[in-house]
Amino acid sequence: MIAETTRRRHGQRGFAVVEWTIGIGLIVLPVAVLVASLAPWFHQASMARTMAQEAARVLVLSDDWEAGTEEAATLARQIARNHGVADAGWCEGGSGCVSVTFDGDLVRSGEVRVIVSVPMQGITVPFIGSALGFQWSTDHSERVDDYRSFDP
Repeated sequence: MIAETTRRRHGQRGFAVVEWTIGIGLIVLPVAVLVASLAPWFHQASMARTMAQEAARVLVLSDDWEAGTEEAATLARQIARNHGVADAGWCEGGSGCVSVTFDGDLVRSGEVRVIVSVPMQGITVPFIGSALGFQWSTDHSERVDDYRSFDP
């Protein structure tokens, strides 16, 4: 009884509803946006790392550069398809698409490097969509065996 009269005297009637609304808007919704944004980032980053590792391994085991890069690019496309990236999402380099770049020398004691660049969704708002995307790159290097024999 005393608490109720004190609350009325100080004008605090219904103040919990305002606090609850502000709490949901300023704490819970931003956390939900962050959680919804992190999962696609980890998925795309994992896909890019796998593409770079597997493509570098295929390239280092091939007999010549042209056939190796073609086979590695085909494998990278297959990995991307398995992760839900359509062939239309590929390009030779640029933003907003998946690209694979090969570098190095396919000679004994040489090193080959594969650079994979994938688009990332910036912010994902549940039930609305995503915005502010960016491009993320990763690379992987493989050393060519010192005693590797190549076809003559």
